[in-house]
Amino acid sequence: MQDQDGVAALHAPNAPHTWEAKAFLPGASPQTEQIQIPFSWPTRIVGMRPSIVVITPAVPGVLIAPTMEDIEVQIDINSQNYYTNASGVGTNAGDRDGNFVSLPSIGVQVPRLMSLNVNGDNPIMRFIFRWVRGSNVYFDCKVRVALFGRKLERKQT
Repeated sequence: MQDQDGVAALHAPNAPHTWEAKAFLPGASPQTEQIQIPFSWPTRIVGMRPSIVVITPAVPGVLIAPTMEDIEVQIDINSQNYYTNASGVGTNAGDRDGNFVSLPSIGVQVPRLMSLNVNGDNPIMRFIFRWVRGSNVYFDCKVRVALFGRKLERKQT
């Protein structure tokens, strides 16, 4: 998929498996609980596709209909390896932005491809979603991130 310098030809990598992190993000709550995706084997994630579904009340009020730009996400593996970071330095501690990035930024974008190895016997990928401007600003919505990947074969030593 890539050469020594991290450069890859733009193509559709083989990804026979699909997982999806799904969360309900109430407008009155600042963020979701952790959403966990357990993997049964080491996996290479080759793409992600975020999406949202706005849940509009029958009588609209003063709340805003959110877009993906209004939601941020934090992703980690096994509570230790953070794959999102707003400040450019991976850490478990930080300011308000800390390990959150905009939801659209995790999607595969031309010319960016993804090759994220999720290692371990039973690795767990965790997601937390939050509002950019805090609670009580937006309508409720469902947030989803589809993951596309394939099983990593263990190397014989």
